[in-house]
Amino acid sequence: MLKRDPKGRFIVWRKSVGFFRTCVVYSFCTGGRVHESISPIPMPVNPTYWGYKVYSSGVDESTYYNILRKQEDIPVTVMELPGEQKRWWMFKGKFYVEDEGYTAKEVEDLIIAQSIKRERRIERAKTIVAKEGV
Repeated sequence: MLKRDPKGRFIVWRKSVGFFRTCVVYSFCTGGRVHESISPIPMPVNPTYWGYKVYSSGVDESTYYNILRKQEDIPVTVMELPGEQKRWWMFKGKFYVEDEGYTAKEVEDLIIAQSIKRERRIERAKTIVAKEGV
C-alpha cells in the first residue's frame, strides 16, 4: 500500500573529515525506529534530529541535488530498509512509503490516481452543499 509520509524529510549533517575541513551529508529521516546498521555516518548519542529519528544512510551533495531535480518529473527512491520491502519515495516535493515493491511508474500512477480521487471527492462535496443551499 502506498501512503503519504508527512514526517519524511532530508536533514543536513556536517561531518568533520579533517582538522579544518567538514563535508555535508544529506540524510533522509522520518519517524520510527533507528536503523543504525545502514547508516555509514556516525550517529549522535541521541539519534534524533528535531524530533525525527534518522532512518537512512547519507548521500553527498551532488546526489541530493540530483534527487531533487529528478523527483519533479518521476518518483525517486530515497530509502529502502534491508530485509523488508519498505521503500520511501519522493515525488513533487512530497514523501511516500510503500511495501509492495512498486516501480517508479506504478508509484506515479498511484499518486496521480489518489490526487484525482481527492479532487472528485471535493467536487462532490461542493455539489452536495450547493444543492442543500447551505
